Amino acid sequence: MSITYRRVDLNDIKEMQIIAAIDMAIPAKFDSMFKVNAKTIAERLEQLMKCQPSDFFEVALSDGEKIVGYHFLNQFKGPHGVLAANIQTLWVAPEFRRQRIARVLKERGELWAKANKLDHISTFVHAKNPGMSALNQDLGYELVGYKLKKSMK
Repeated sequence: MSITYRRVDLNDIKEMQIIAAIDMAIPAKFDSMFKVNAKTIAERLEQLMKCQPSDFFEVALSDGEKIVGYHFLNQFKGPHGVLAANIQTLWVAPEFRRQRIARVLKERGELWAKANKLDHISTFVHAKNPGMSALNQDLGYELVGYKLKKSMK
């Protein structure tokens, strides 16, 4: 088994639908009130399709085919015109966790942010996801309230 990484193909509707369906299932794992249905998946697909060429959106593929992870960061202009990125989503299939895929995706996103001279990356991690909080802190993100931030300087 080999893992490869590449940019998401926004023109591949099947790939985008798979990602949207997975992405909508994530909150349901942390919030029993959150319901996944065709409407919420369609809305998420519409949001994901707005990814800009300047954003970072990559997938991790097992043996070049099966999506086993993805990572989406969008650029934004913050206070005082500071250019930064926000992690919209990061996911790795349960059976592929603890294999450094999330770490590699995050590191690839950081290389993109540095190459684009971004000031920082910010993210939100659900309180019921201590593994992701630990990974972020291990990578140098600072706890700022309930958001994590890592300087790109």
